[in-house]
Amino acid sequence: MAEPIIAFEKVNKWYGDNFHVLRDIDLNVAPGERIVICGPSGSGKSTLIRCINRLEEHQQGRIVVDGTTIASACGSTILRCVCQYVRPSVAAASICPLGTA
Repeated sequence: MAEPIIAFEKVNKWYGDNFHVLRDIDLNVAPGERIVICGPSGSGKSTLIRCINRLEEHQQGRIVVDGTTIASACGSTILRCVCQYVRPSVAAASICPLGTA
C-alpha cells in the first residue's frame, strides 16, 4: 500500500477545558483518493479541515501532508502542501486563496 498523502494520527482538539471536538482521529488518505467528511452540525468537520492548514491548532497527535508534519512546517510550506491536496467545496477560499494552487 502506498504511503498516505494525508495522515491524521491520534489527533485531539479541545475548545476550552471541556469541549473535546476532535477525539483520537486516525485517518489516512491515499494518493488520488477522494473522501467526504460528513456529520451533523457541530461534529468537528470544519475543525478537522482547519487543523490541516493550521487555522486551528490541535493539542495532541500528528498531521502529515505529503511527508511534511504540519505542526513543524512554516506557512508557505503548509500552503503548498495543503493547496495541492485539499479542496473542500465550502472552505476552499480560506484554505487556497484564488491563484495560489
